[in-house]
Amino acid sequence: MPHTHILLKFYESNGLDENTIKALINQEKFEGLLYKYQPHKDGIYTLTIYASETIAAYEKKRNLLLGYLEKVTDYLSISHDSATKSYIEEIGKTIYDLERSFRTLIEFVFLNKFKSKWIDVFPTLGHDRKTKRGEPLTNLDNPLDDWDFVHLSRFVKEQITFMDQALQIRLKSIGQSILNIDPSNDLEHIKDSVLLKINELINLPGKNKKNDLKYTELYTHLTPSLASDWEKLYSLRNLWAHNTAIITRGEFEDYNKVYKSVLNNLHTEITVISLFSGEQRSYLEMGQDRFKIILYKSNFEGRATVHLKGQFVNEQGQNISFKKNSITFYQILNLYKEILQAANDTEGLTEISSCFEYNPFLEEDFIELGKYVAGKFASLGPEILRIQSFLSSEDYEVFTNDTKVLMSEDVDTYLREIFKEGN
Repeated sequence: MPHTHILLKFYESNGLDENTIKALINQEKFEGLLYKYQPHKDGIYTLTIYASETIAAYEKKRNLLLGYLEKVTDYLSISHDSATKSYIEEIGKTIYDLERSFRTLIEFVFLNKFKSKWIDVFPTLGHDRKTKRGEPLTNLDNPLDDWDFVHLSRFVKEQITFMDQALQIRLKSIGQSILNIDPSNDLEHIKDSVLLKINELINLPGKNKKNDLKYTELYTHLTPSLASDWEKLYSLRNLWAHNTAIITRGEFEDYNKVYKSVLNNLHTEITVISLFSGEQRSYLEMGQDRFKIILYKSNFEGRATVHLKGQFVNEQGQNISFKKNSITFYQILNLYKEILQAANDTEGLTEISSCFEYNPFLEEDFIELGKYVAGKFASLGPEILRIQSFLSSEDYEVFTNDTKVLMSEDVDTYLREIFKEGN
C-alpha cells in the first residue's frame, strides 16, 4: 500500500490545527486517501497518508495534497515516501550493471589498444578510492576503479564528444561551400575547388584527441549522442545517490528510458567486440541439427551492428525461421535461457547466469554453449510451441516453411550451405 510520512508546522498564531488537516483531506478530490496524524509541540504535526490505490493514482493525490499544505504551513517536509523508496530500489538494481558494463568496455578496448599501461596514455581524472580500503582492492590494477560517476562522465565528454561546436560549424561551412561550387565551370576549375576544400578538411584541428588517436579506432557505438545521454543519466541517477525525499513517476520513467538506451549501446558495442573480435569475421554460426542461428555483422554509417537469423524444426517437421535486427549477447542468452527452462535444465541455466551473463568475452565457449542449447532443443516435444511464442513476444520476425522471405541475398548462399540436409 503506497504511503507517505509528512512533517509539518503550521504558521504560529494562525488558528490552524488538526481540524485543518481533517477538512483538507476529507474533500472529495482526496477520496480514498486515508490518514493518521499526531500533534506535537508548537503546532508541529506528523502526518501519514496512505491508500489502497495504484501508485500512479496515489501520487497524483499526494502531490495535490502537498500543494495545498504548502499554502497553509510554515514548514513542510517528507520523512518517508514508499513510492520513492521503490523507485530508488529499482534504480539501485541497475546502477552496478550499468557502470560495470561501461568500465569493462573502456578497460577492455584500451587494454587491447595500449596494453597494461594504458592509464599512462590517458592519465586518471579520479582520486584514490582503493588505498584506504586495503586488500583486495589494492591488488587490482584497473584505474577506472578510482573514477566515480562524475569522472566517467568527464571521460565520456573528452574521449567521445571529441568535436567541439566551432569545429562542427566549420565542417558544415566546408560542406556547404562544396555544394555551392558552380557546375558550369570548366572541369579543371571544379577539380581545383574540390581539392582546396579537401585540403581544408585534412587540416582541420583535432579536438580532445590524445596521441592522434582516432575515435573510430576505439568505438562505433560510443557516440556524442551517448555522451549527452550519459550526462542526462548522471543528473537522474543523482536522485538515487543523494537520497532525495521524492522521486516523481515522470523522473523515474525518464531514468529508465535513458538507462535502457545507454545500456543497449554499451551491450551492442560489447557484442561486436566480443563475438567478432577477428577483423575478417562477419558470420558466426551457433547451434546444430534441429536448431541453428547465424549471427552476422553489418555496418551502417560506420557503426557495426549484430543481426540474428535462425531456423528450427518443430514437432510437425515444419521449418520455422526467425530473425531479429540489432541484437546483443543478452538477447541471445535470453533465448537460450528460454530453451533451457523448457528443457528443465537447471544446470545449464546456472552456467549461463554464472559464466556468460556478465562476461560475454568468452567467444569460443559462447559458440559451444550454442551447440549445447541446440542439443537440449532437440529433446523438446510440445514445449517447442513455447519457444515459438517466446520469439513472437520478443519481437522476432517468425516465418513458417519460408526461408526465402527471411534470408537476404548477402547470406542466402551461406545459410543454405549451413541448413542443407545432412549438414
